Amino acid sequence: MKFYISSKILTTFLLCLFLCNGYSQETDEKEKDALRQKIANRVEEEYEHIKNAFQDMFRKANAAYKNTNAQTCDAFDYVKNLKEHSIIVYGFTQETRSMLRHKLSSMNSDANKLNLEGSFDRGNFKTLEDKLLISSSNSNSFAEFVSLFAGQSIGDLSKNDAESLRRKYDQSKLMKSFSLDDSYNYGDHILFSKNCNVFVDHDISETGKKYPNTKWLFTSKITYNCGCKEGSNKSTLNKATYTYTAKTTSLETAFDFTFNGTVSDAKLSISNVVCCPEKTETEKTSSAVPTEESKHFIEDTRDIFLNNPQANESAVSEASDEEGSFFREAGSFSYGVYLGKPIGDEADFFGFTYGAEVGYFQNLSDKFQLGATAGYARYTGKETDFGFETEGENFIPLTAKARYNFSDAFGAEAGVGYAISASEGGEGGLIYSLGPFWRPLEAIVLFVGYRSIAFGEGSLGALMLSGSVSLSKK
Repeated sequence: MKFYISSKILTTFLLCLFLCNGYSQETDEKEKDALRQKIANRVEEEYEHIKNAFQDMFRKANAAYKNTNAQTCDAFDYVKNLKEHSIIVYGFTQETRSMLRHKLSSMNSDANKLNLEGSFDRGNFKTLEDKLLISSSNSNSFAEFVSLFAGQSIGDLSKNDAESLRRKYDQSKLMKSFSLDDSYNYGDHILFSKNCNVFVDHDISETGKKYPNTKWLFTSKITYNCGCKEGSNKSTLNKATYTYTAKTTSLETAFDFTFNGTVSDAKLSISNVVCCPEKTETEKTSSAVPTEESKHFIEDTRDIFLNNPQANESAVSEASDEEGSFFREAGSFSYGVYLGKPIGDEADFFGFTYGAEVGYFQNLSDKFQLGATAGYARYTGKETDFGFETEGENFIPLTAKARYNFSDAFGAEAGVGYAISASEGGEGGLIYSLGPFWRPLEAIVLFVGYRSIAFGEGSLGALMLSGSVSLSKK
């Protein structure tokens, strides 16, 4: 009978424990869902504040600008007529939301919460964490911080509380020192076409912090490069750079922050203005109507290359003597593939790179070759440490290369050219490469080296391993 009662009690206890645990897990999931929804709502609210601040800067700076331009073309006319919503490009919207989501998620993580044994008065503050940040901001030593936060001396605290507060104090001071270097930057095209390129680069930089207030500098740099087309004259704008700056503030607590949607001290500066030249009457006439001499030259040249029977007969005769001899003796076509790992600052945003290329190399001597290649390169995106995933970039590299053979098996290769962006709204740049190669077989070349694509304000470098196959001998 006692055994029966004991087993009933144990069963009831285990059932209660199971139900309580299930209820606790369900409650935790509901709390997490509620927090995720709260963060999602706050992201949208703060994105609107930041977007409104940038548009307010654009509007106020244009209104305050004094046009003293002495150029023949009016550079201010472009931004004066540009709609303010145009500067808020799609990429900026997505990246800003990712930045806000990461920041708010970090602020609301368990690592940001205090775990103290003692009972501390939070005073007029909403949370103890808020009181900690204010106390840290207004203290120059740990002892002063403890006095402001707890109203006690260090010796009055328990060992665990003293250690916990010390960690939080050190973290808050570290965060404060690093935050002055915090900067968020994103660039994208307002307009991108074959004949016209307008790029905008947004920057949000923290300039000072004293909890709960933070000062910020907003900057937008618009680069206009549309060239001179047919019908352009000296009043047509070719290139210009527009730099907008303004100041704003935000209110920050331990678990949240709010940006001011308006700005102050908005300014615009215009630099690097280039106007199109005025064509002379002679240039207009010469470009529109070909001269008799030019007609004859075109016709004669066309006859030489297309209708010269002697040249055609010679070519057929040489080809019949030894098929393919030109490629074996003078140069070779090659096909290659490569794989690489991005390095440097951009390695945080790209996983790896791969691609393929075709090219032709001309033998200038037994030791030296010159050639050109064209191909496709993919830089894959990845999940960053900042809480968002990058999409990656695509390029079409066009490169001139030189090879020098130290021996039949080993040599070095260098290349320089331009990488055309194949991504929507992407930016191309100067590409260069350098490294040694090994020729294990006569028609196979293995290359190990460094390649970099240089942009306006940065570069995308990678360590590369590539292999290529030639259609003929070196």
